Amino acid sequence: MRWRFFVSEAMNSIRGNVATTVAASVTVLIVTFLLAVFASVGLFLYDKTQGVRNDITVKAYMKVGTETQPGTLDKVHNQLVAIPYVKSVTYVSPAEALKQLNKDLQKDAGSLTENPLPPAFYMKLTNPDKASQVSAAAGQIPEVQNCGSAPCVTYGKEIADKVLSVTKWVLVVLGALMALLGIAAVVLIANTIRLSIFSRRREIEVMKLVGATNWFVRVPFVLEGMLTGFAGAAGAVTLLSIAYIGLTNLNGGLTDPARSFPAGVVGLGAALIAFGMFLGAFGSGLTLRKFLRI
Repeated sequence: MRWRFFVSEAMNSIRGNVATTVAASVTVLIVTFLLAVFASVGLFLYDKTQGVRNDITVKAYMKVGTETQPGTLDKVHNQLVAIPYVKSVTYVSPAEALKQLNKDLQKDAGSLTENPLPPAFYMKLTNPDKASQVSAAAGQIPEVQNCGSAPCVTYGKEIADKVLSVTKWVLVVLGALMALLGIAAVVLIANTIRLSIFSRRREIEVMKLVGATNWFVRVPFVLEGMLTGFAGAAGAVTLLSIAYIGLTNLNGGLTDPARSFPAGVVGLGAALIAFGMFLGAFGSGLTLRKFLRI
């Protein structure tokens, strides 16, 4: 019965303060929508960063002719496998390396009397951030160190480091913007709901004077904030759903990162609605503290 009373009070307050309720809901809608956009961009960049990280391959080359020495190849293979952070080692013969070249380079190489490409080992890592360390360790192996044509070990250092560094800072900036957006949302919602609470300050004072606890006074306003937040967040999720369908029809790859969220797109929508309700409840509770000091 008590909860029915609290819900009834919250609904009466919403009906009696339509303008402030709409203003708070629109605030939640805008904030939640922008937050979802930032989160989607962050997920997209994180997905692409993981792709770049997983593609990092340390390549160790040996002298041309070593491909005819099985004992040497086995020895180098075992030494590379023993290097920390090396997940797998794949031998690539000169003939296989030639097949990996584009057609123009294959044509140019075909005009030579012999294959100029050296034998190599390609290493995948358990931690791509350790590529430099693995590269240095591989370069200490005599057969690799004396490959005959520098560089004897490569992993696309400049491109990989630049992509990882830029993406890392972009994610940091997006995280900071999301945090600032959340703080701004709480302030805006608190100020909007403050109007509703201010219009009922006399009622709150009377309730306090007759012995009502802070909890009893606070619950209807918190429920009002949650309902306001739910309405705004639901509107934002509706707009995002329309945008999601449009982007999926345009290019499904743009929406792939959203599916990587726990429980997928539905989980992301539920999280946004929960976030909107939290913003509304927190903003209401924060604003009400001043009026409970009687």
